[in-house]
Amino acid sequence: MKGLKPGLRAAAAGALWLCAHMAGAQSLWGPAQAGMTPDELKAAVPQVERSRRPDRLPNGLRGTWTLPETPLAGEKYETVFYFKDDRLQQVAQTHAFTRQACDMRPAFEALLSRMRASYGLELAADDRQNSGFGTQTASWVADEVDIAATLSTQPNRCAIRVSYKPRLLKDASAL
Repeated sequence: MKGLKPGLRAAAAGALWLCAHMAGAQSLWGPAQAGMTPDELKAAVPQVERSRRPDRLPNGLRGTWTLPETPLAGEKYETVFYFKDDRLQQVAQTHAFTRQACDMRPAFEALLSRMRASYGLELAADDRQNSGFGTQTASWVADEVDIAATLSTQPNRCAIRVSYKPRLLKDASAL
């Protein structure tokens, strides 16, 4: 950076810092990076909208930004961006129906095929059915991101949810 004027030198140093910062950022979903601020998310995903009714998860995360119709495996999902302390921590996509006897298994199978094509065979899978209620889950790890796809069925409601969150590893001696 020798030979640059002091103002340009500072701008170049700032650009290098930003590139290094973004290179170390963890991609959660598409251009959404773990740790982004809401302004950074809006710059990366211009069509994102403020959630009318922010969703709150038990761990304190709030779904404050959304994409109402995101295509995924032939269906339209709502994509919600979850923040804590103004930093992006998780992304979730949901496709839901509230009607009698909904059958989303074909849509879930299409989603599983899409996820397997992107991430390989699932690392874990579970299928539980009990008196009209059921849950089928599959999970992957990709680039230090935990990905889980879940089909939930109830007598009057069916939903598919895909969540993307940074992989958190704990030292076994600290458990």
